[in-house]
Amino acid sequence: MFALLAIMLIALPVIALEYGQDVTPDVIFGSGNANGSFTTDRTNGVELGLRGKVRFNELGYPENTFNELAPGEYYFLAGVGTNQSGITPTWAFEWTVNTDATGLTNYKVGDFTYELGLDFDPGPGTNYVVFDPITPSVANPWYDHSMGDNTTLNGAGVEAGDEATYLANLASLNVAQQSWRYSWFDAFGTFDPSEVGVYDIYLKMFLGGTAYAHTHIQVYVYSGEPVTNEDATWGQVKSLFR
Repeated sequence: MFALLAIMLIALPVIALEYGQDVTPDVIFGSGNANGSFTTDRTNGVELGLRGKVRFNELGYPENTFNELAPGEYYFLAGVGTNQSGITPTWAFEWTVNTDATGLTNYKVGDFTYELGLDFDPGPGTNYVVFDPITPSVANPWYDHSMGDNTTLNGAGVEAGDEATYLANLASLNVAQQSWRYSWFDAFGTFDPSEVGVYDIYLKMFLGGTAYAHTHIQVYVYSGEPVTNEDATWGQVKSLFR
């Protein structure tokens, strides 16, 4: 359950991140989803993580294949996912929030506000759809995120089915996770899963309006050999894509 709250053009600051990481306590959504390959920020005792994943392989099934071929860079084949329709890509992105990763902060998920930015410009620029993926609003009084605490086992998160349960979870639990497809958020109406390029994704959290942690990844969509270094000029990257 979600609605897009804003469309913005944003320049991201340089941040220090950890790559190829497991997250705390584990991946708690769904079943059979492995930990690992997250790009994380573990600032101030919290943990934010993002990763890309193969959502639809050639048989139409999800895989624990994350294709993090460079730090914070995830590479996936262009095209519509097998057995899917419309603008559903072959890949998904997954995010995780732990507000008490060290067991020392005692913060709960509802103590913070959040900002998720999804870049819909596959070219050298960025054009973000930006919204809070967790905090309830009039448009989204509750979400079906998987939630838990530092003892929750793999795949054992709980999902709210109504507003009251969601609010209770925000007040009592310190972990929230979700797996989403880019096509669900195409407010610009421009997303084409067959187009090659680079998409930036970031996740931030705020305490009392002050930035607390921030993670950021890039998803490379390619139709041949993937590029290996984004420090190359866009012209070089584009030529490798074709």
